[in-house]
Amino acid sequence: GDHRDLHLSLRRQRQMCIRDSISIANGLMESVLERKTELIRPSNEQSKSFIKKQEVRIFRTINWLEKNWNNFENNKISMDQISVACALEYTKFRFTDKWTNNCNNLSIWLKKFNKHKFMELTIPKDI
Repeated sequence: GDHRDLHLSLRRQRQMCIRDSISIANGLMESVLERKTELIRPSNEQSKSFIKKQEVRIFRTINWLEKNWNNFENNKISMDQISVACALEYTKFRFTDKWTNNCNNLSIWLKKFNKHKFMELTIPKDI
C-alpha cells in the first residue's frame, strides 16, 4: 500500500542522490586530469585560460560538495563516499589541498574516511 510506495520512493530518491554524487565526483576527477594533461604539454602549447577554467571548475565543485553533499555516515559505506573520497584525494595529489582550509565538513570527513584500510592501501603517491 501507501507505506510500501513511500519506502520505494525514498529508496529511489536516495539512489538518485548517490548516482548524482558519483557523477559530480567523476566530473571533479576529470577536471583535475584535464588540468594536469594540459600542464604536461610543452609550455608554448599550453592554454593558460583552459588551465584556469579547470581550476575554477575544481574549486566550484568542491565548494558545492561542501555545501550540498551530506553523506558523512561512517558506519555504512556507499559508492558516493568512495567516489568523493577518491576525487578529493586525487585533487590533493595532482593539484592542491588548499580547499581543505575552507571545506571543514569534507576535510574532517575525509580524514576519518581515509582510516579505512581500502583507502590507506590506495592513496596515490609519487613513485
